[in-house]
Amino acid sequence: MKIRVELMQYLDQYSPSGGDHAFDYEVADGTTAWDVIRKLGVPDELASVITIGDEASDGTTVLTDGARVTVIPPIAGG
Repeated sequence: MKIRVELMQYLDQYSPSGGDHAFDYEVADGTTAWDVIRKLGVPDELASVITIGDEASDGTTVLTDGARVTVIPPIAGG
């Protein structure tokens, strides 16, 4: 099935092309957001916020065809 992945800020370095912020991605049935994050090589600690569609997720929800997974790194500042 095909999903849409969005890697925010500097996480785009983990995209298959090494720089695309958003891309379509083929995954098997039963795949979770954490499965995708780990397959892309994003370190767990850099996946600070995960959303599926417009909803916050803990990353364990099984994805459906056409799902949009957004991964946001920790944000620092002052």
